[in-house]
Amino acid sequence: MQIELISFTHFSNSVNPLPKINEKRAAQKRKSVGNITLKRLPPTRWSSRHDALYALLLRYTCVLKALSKIVLTSLNKDEIKEAKVIKSKLENLKIVFLIVLETKVLNATDAISKILQSKHEDIQNAIKMLSALFNNLKGFRDIRILKMKLLI
Repeated sequence: MQIELISFTHFSNSVNPLPKINEKRAAQKRKSVGNITLKRLPPTRWSSRHDALYALLLRYTCVLKALSKIVLTSLNKDEIKEAKVIKSKLENLKIVFLIVLETKVLNATDAISKILQSKHEDIQNAIKMLSALFNNLKGFRDIRILKMKLLI
């Protein structure tokens, strides 16, 4: 699993912000999801990591469409090859599952982290929040095991 996570991190770093395909549709999309844009996946900052994965999750179909457009319209063979590789990796069910799972895990930990940084939180409340987080993460693990069994 560690090797898969490292290769997933390397893969997600190769996905850069891509050109908008349809300006009108992009404007509608911005209204529904705000001003979320694709970002590089930072190796150490967990809240930034969450933001990067969340943006990829929200812009998933836009990224696939942009990659398809690059494959169909680009004149640069290296660019076409790179777009095909990234698109095939993004279409892999395992990658989609990792994006969704890691986004959920980071969402839970990021929210708790921000609350715990407040000066007004007490130890009892922190213990309750961390216990809830632990149970939440345990539930993700149980779901992951179940889904892995279903995929096999």
